[in-house]
Amino acid sequence: MCLVFTANPEDYTRRGSIITPLKDRIESQILTHYPRTLEDGLTILDDNAWIDRSGACSVNVPLFMKQVVETVAICARSSDFVEQASGGSARITISVM
Repeated sequence: MCLVFTANPEDYTRRGSIITPLKDRIESQILTHYPRTLEDGLTILDDNAWIDRSGACSVNVPLFMKQVVETVAICARSSDFVEQASGGSARITISVM
């Protein structure tokens, strides 16, 4: 059995955990974090981005381009210009890809 829950970024605390919205529903505290390494981010990217599409032409995204996308996201996560409570999730790289 697999249970999947989601919450809005505003529901995350500064420590990276979802307290109120999900705890009230499932009596659990779920700890979250951003990918800690470039390799972790690339794994998430490869697993979730819809890059391989059937059609007349195929697109090959070189590894260095994936690394650039993930590196920009890593830099954004530590930037003072990005709202840390709601910005910088792995969805950024997935959407860009």
